[in-house]
Amino acid sequence: MITANTYKTALLMSMVLPLGVWAQRSDGLRFGNFKLSPYVSIDATYDSNVRLQHDEKADTIYRVNPGLDAEYRGTDWGVVGNAWYAYDLYQKYDVLNANRYGEDLEAYVESVKGWKFRMGERYYFSNQNDSMLTGGGSGVWRNRHQFDVDALLAYEINERLTVGVNGIYTDNWFDSDEEKYQPLYGFTSAQVGAEIDYGVTQKTALLLNGSYQQFSSDGNVSGESNDSDGYSIAGGVGSRFTERLKYRILVGANVYSYADDTSISPSVNASLSWKMSERWAATLATATYYQPSETEIAQAKSIWSLSAGLSYKPTERIDMTADFVYRRENNETMDDETATKDYETDQYALRYRVAYWFIRYASVYAAAEYTFETDEQYGDWDRYRLSIGCLFRY
Repeated sequence: MITANTYKTALLMSMVLPLGVWAQRSDGLRFGNFKLSPYVSIDATYDSNVRLQHDEKADTIYRVNPGLDAEYRGTDWGVVGNAWYAYDLYQKYDVLNANRYGEDLEAYVESVKGWKFRMGERYYFSNQNDSMLTGGGSGVWRNRHQFDVDALLAYEINERLTVGVNGIYTDNWFDSDEEKYQPLYGFTSAQVGAEIDYGVTQKTALLLNGSYQQFSSDGNVSGESNDSDGYSIAGGVGSRFTERLKYRILVGANVYSYADDTSISPSVNASLSWKMSERWAATLATATYYQPSETEIAQAKSIWSLSAGLSYKPTERIDMTADFVYRRENNETMDDETATKDYETDQYALRYRVAYWFIRYASVYAAAEYTFETDEQYGDWDRYRLSIGCLFRY
């Protein structure tokens, strides 16, 4: 059996190695400050383990992925959006044919008086899963939905001191057929937080961050609440007014309460973006957090993710990217009488991609990926994927 996951890993992957960067070569269709950029990619992938199980079954997958980027940028405000669709056709195991779609929209406003506001929303649907790390899937055959809304308000009191508040709401749910599949449990979460940024030098700031998060799970044990909550407080350092090197390092503690039990663990949240030269760039990110289990009632998961990426541009027409991701899930029993025993899942992924722009609006690309998972309860599996494709963007 395969374990479950949330869309947060896909978001982390996109942050570590934004493969869309190599696609932004077109000026698009411009109407004053408004810009539209349609695109479509077509590729074929050989997958050595399409079911992500110890008993490997290989197949070739054909994918078409159209999308549209849109943006409007004013003097001190703007709106940026994207909508996309993807269809996977399996040559041998057509029961795995899948379609996915999603959209995101973000608006921002900046004031000369020091106010900054940003708000965004995202929706994602998948009717078939991929790797926990590389596809954003849950790891279990099921239709999956996720909707997120987040907002940030910051005020620069003076050149040294900035304060900010933020909020995040997530709704994660499944379409399931209990006659065919084991039950899965979605959840909603709401988080509010605040941060103080104090500049000690022109390029370095001290950070203090605190947050409160509340969860409500779709599944619960009789007599137990399906609600849980968590607290986090952390301090650290971050960069200020730098273009080539941007970083944030926060270390503290997480407290998570679920099913009348409480768990405490270290909290680490760090990210780094380094443009070493016009040809080389690197990224690094790590995070720890809690969430309810999607596969077990009265059980929670503590998660640690670590990601690193490197991009290289040897010529104007060639882009190369590579990354590594590690993810650990510690499934913690909160109710010994009803939940399964604690167990750990570790997953590793390596990816490489190269793209060649033979004309302004089109490129060809090739990619390789290897993923390996060890699971104390469900066993181990690994897979590799080899892809070739083309992208057209206006």
